[in-house]
Amino acid sequence: IPAKNGVATGKVTFDITKAAIAANVGNANKTVTLDYEVARNGKVISSKVLTVTVTPIPQAELAKTELRIIEANEATRVLDLDTVGVNITGLIGVWPFITASYPVWLRLLGKTDKGVDHSLTVYNGAGSAAVNPTWIAQRRIQPAIFRNYLNGLGDSTKLQMEFKAAFSPSKAEADAIRFPVVEYIVATKVNDLTTFEHGPNTGWYVVGGSLRDKVIDGNRCGGLLFDTNSNGHYKVIYKT
Repeated sequence: IPAKNGVATGKVTFDITKAAIAANVGNANKTVTLDYEVARNGKVISSKVLTVTVTPIPQAELAKTELRIIEANEATRVLDLDTVGVNITGLIGVWPFITASYPVWLRLLGKTDKGVDHSLTVYNGAGSAAVNPTWIAQRRIQPAIFRNYLNGLGDSTKLQMEFKAAFSPSKAEADAIRFPVVEYIVATKVNDLTTFEHGPNTGWYVVGGSLRDKVIDGNRCGGLLFDTNSNGHYKVIYKT
């Protein structure tokens, strides 16, 4: 911190910059030391050292930062993929000590219908994955989340948004602040493909007859073969 001229009596006030404070904010308590020196008549006298503990920003405070999927139902916490368009949109607000050019990380953590991890990294803390002036001015940024990722999510699986932000220029993810994870439940149509070719019929039934795996009278719809009743009406298939 730059030196200041002293005074005959009273005190001298030094401002500690926002960046200096932010650089010492972490996910756990950090210890900071402060001391000063007084120079007079060519002599330098050092003060005692003051030790200060800088605590993490409370999770309740970080939870005030807007972090969500716009298309998801905020009341039920359900993301219904059958009601959204090609892609969906995330939304990230602002937080204490937000600074342009400081790196950020955003991941979506999900599962396939087989329970296999299915995750997506939106921001990785490198290059343009950082706060920019527009983000600060508009108090939000809205990253696109593409459909080719969403299509791999299983029905009724959990989808988590994990966000981290650096409070310094450091690109080390371990130094970034962890925000509370936001969770949704994914809803999507069940992938239940039945070709009706060479069996089995996987739970389909026919009113007034049974499924056939060979042509009876040439009536075919894809791999499904139809037979007619004596009154000439086609049969109806259904599945519960």
